[in-house]
Amino acid sequence: KVQETWGDAPEFPWKEKAYATSGVFRHPETQKWYGLIMPVTWAKLVPGREGRVEILNVKVGDAAGAAADAIGDAAGKAADAVTGALGSLFGGGDDEKEPEKP
Repeated sequence: KVQETWGDAPEFPWKEKAYATSGVFRHPETQKWYGLIMPVTWAKLVPGREGRVEILNVKVGDAAGAAADAIGDAAGKAADAVTGALGSLFGGGDDEKEPEKP
């Protein structure tokens, strides 16, 4: 599904028989891994279940951090807009000028 969606084929860099079916997905520009596909026993995921399954471990740290930053920036701008609107309604805010003295 990764290859269908993003066009990246897995690489299988390990020669040892125990790891021969484990693959990595790399970012095309940086060549850094963003995913690892590997077989594990079901018992490691669900105690008591038998057999093997392939799992995909995807790195999302950088993307998640950037998304959180963007959400934080948007929330800050929204709070500033609300504060400014309330200030205008109730006679406060930075946009008001000091009354001129007679």
